[in-house]
Order: sequence, then structure tokens, then C-alpha cells
Amino acid sequence: MAQDPDIQDALARALSEGALPQDARATAQKILTRLETPVRVTLMGPPGSGKSRVLALLAGADIVPDGVRLPTLELVQGTTVTPRARITLPDGTVKILEEATPEIISAFNPVFVEQKMDLPALGKISLLEVVTGPSDEELTRAALWAAKRTDVAIWCTRRYRAPERTIWNAMPEVLKDHAVLLVTHAEEFGDADARAAALEPLEEAVGEDFIAILPIDTPEALAARGEDGNVDRDRFRASGGQALISTVLREVKTGRQSMLDQAEILLRRNGIDPARQPHMASEPTMVPTPLPPIANPAVSKAARPADSLPAELRPSEATRAAFEAAIARLSKTGAELVAETDMVPAAIMKRSVREMQWLSDHLDDVEAPGDPVLISLRDSAMEATDMLQLMQMEKTDSSAVEAISLMIQLRRSLHQGLHLEGATLH
Repeated sequence: MAQDPDIQDALARALSEGALPQDARATAQKILTRLETPVRVTLMGPPGSGKSRVLALLAGADIVPDGVRLPTLELVQGTTVTPRARITLPDGTVKILEEATPEIISAFNPVFVEQKMDLPALGKISLLEVVTGPSDEELTRAALWAAKRTDVAIWCTRRYRAPERTIWNAMPEVLKDHAVLLVTHAEEFGDADARAAALEPLEEAVGEDFIAILPIDTPEALAARGEDGNVDRDRFRASGGQALISTVLREVKTGRQSMLDQAEILLRRNGIDPARQPHMASEPTMVPTPLPPIANPAVSKAARPADSLPAELRPSEATRAAFEAAIARLSKTGAELVAETDMVPAAIMKRSVREMQWLSDHLDDVEAPGDPVLISLRDSAMEATDMLQLMQMEKTDSSAVEAISLMIQLRRSLHQGLHLEGATLH
């Protein structure tokens, strides 16, 4: 099977050489653009919630020194040693700064800054810190503006009070499926047990609005990173820094894997094997092609890696058996849908919905009360079924590709319930 770079390269070649039919090119270009663009991570939240320190943590470098105030700031990958910035001034004019220290930028009193920096983390993500005044109206406008430019959102808060909840409730539902509630200043709660106890009511009240609710002692997380680049891992883990970065990285992998799945499905449905040189889509596909293999498992909403859980919280034998049966069925169905190049989008959507309904019923029938992994995947299957029901109305080739991709993601999430390796951002 094709490896990730092969899929992306094959999609680019297919577009440049005209190997895709006209009605598939717009979808292919959209997928390729997403694959070539770092995942957009946005820090939101009220003033004083610690966003700038979280920005430094995720970027792996000090960005805004104490005493310097900058407006909404976007960090993107740059190749020059000296940071370069594009600033928007209050009158709407744009100015390019070839040398852009925070102090130089601040002197212009801009309203928005895009800064290019040569940092390893920015090869995977771009970072947007939304800076506003204290009014709820201003924060609402800024958050809605940022939501249109965001793949993964991190809402920074000290206590997540009622006004913040009202603002977050106005955010698009699709953003909530890729959002983290980050409770900063966790050191104010006390030790790890006290933090867990303090967050428990929050989990019960708003847990469904975020993929994770995480406490973090940001100064401690930053202090765990030495000047020589080495990290005190125990200290970093205890601060909550590792949990945040691992969560962000899993979301990055999830988004990229989804795009790669869609790219491979689109290519194969148009007679192109990503592992080989592309040929014109009019040529027949002689051999049905199998579904992409399981690799880099995606993370379903609220799911936790099975091997990161204590033994008593890992999947039960009944859950494991149910997952294995579901993986086998979804693999078979997905392979058939990819290979059936003549199947119209409406038929693909109809069968995809039927499969998701089967999966929901199948997981509901498992007798494993209280199994956290099973509960998580039941929720994911229900959400996928609802999503496909809505997508059915489109009946386009693009929606058909997304439907098959969603089925693959669910299969990956089931696989994740059994196996997953950890990773770090930097």
C-alpha cells in the first residue's frame, strides 16, 4: 500500500497532469491544500487566562516577553533566522517588518500581527492567539472571527465562568469536536488529586463541549524546559504540559490522516494507484483495490488511548470482541465502496449510513456496563451516524468520499481502543 508521502505526491501529480475528471478536481485541490498547510491551532479565552504562556509552550520558544503587549498574533513557519512580521495598523494599512522583535512590533500599535518564525513546531501547526479587551461582546466577536480560521481550538480559562460558557455555546459545533478546555493556573488548586477533584464538576457540566478538559500549571511546564533544550519529563508531565501537547498532536494526526484517507479514496475511485505513476482516469481499474491500512490511529471525541489507562479501565473482553468484529466489517465494507468505481454517490451515502447504524446497534448490544472505552466509541458511532444522515442530502462525489473517510476514521478509532502509541509535539 502507498505510504503517506506517496498519497500526497500522487494527488499532486494527478492534478498537475490532468489525470482526474473535471468533477473531482475541486475536491482534490481542497484536500491537497489541507495536506500542504499546517494545522491551525487557536488560543481563545478572556484576558488574563494565560494564553501567551501557553503560546510559548506550544511554540517551544518565548514569544512575548513580560511587559510587552501585542494584539491578536498568528505564528507561521518562516525560513529566516530573524523573525519577519506582517502587521495591520489601526487605519487598515499593512506594513512588512523585515526585523520583527516584540518591542519593534509593539511600537507600531498594530491591531493584528502575522509573524514568521523558524521553529520546529510551526512545521506541524500554526498558532493564533486571540487578544481582546475585557468585554464579553468583544470576546464573542473575536472568537467567532477566529473560529473560521481554526482547525483545533484551545479555550484558556481560570475558572470557566458563566459568561465564557455563553460565548463558547455560540461557537460552531464542528469546532467543538476539535476543542480543548485548558484550565490554566492549575497550581491554585493544589496537588494532582485536588486538581482532579476541582475539575470533576466541570467535566460533568461541559465535558461534551470539548474533546478534553485539561489542567495545566503553565509556568511549571515552561520551567521544565531547560535553556539547553532538554526537558525534565517528570516535571513536564506533572505540570500538565505533556497532556496538552499530546492532545494537540493527536488532533493534528487525526486531521492529516482524514485528509490522506480522502485523498487515497478519491484517487482509487478514479483508477489511480497512489503507489504507482498516475494514468488517465478513463482507463479501467483491472483489480479492485483494498481499503487503506490502519496506521496513525485517529482519536474519537472523548476517547483515551487504551494503553494509557490503568488496567482496570482498559477494554473488557466483550468490548474487545465487539471492536474486532466491527473492524472486520467496516474494513470489508470500505474496501468494497472504494473498489466500486461505478457506484453513484447517493448509493455510497445510503450504504454508509446503513453501516453506521449497524455499528451503533452493534456497540449498544455489548454487555460491558461502565466500560469507558466502549462508552466513548458508542458516542462516536452515534455522532457519525447523525453526521452521515445530514450529509446524505448532498449526494455529491465529495460527500461520498467524506462518508467513506468517516467510516475509515471510525475503524481507526475502534483500533485505537486496542492499540495506540504515544508521541510528543517537539
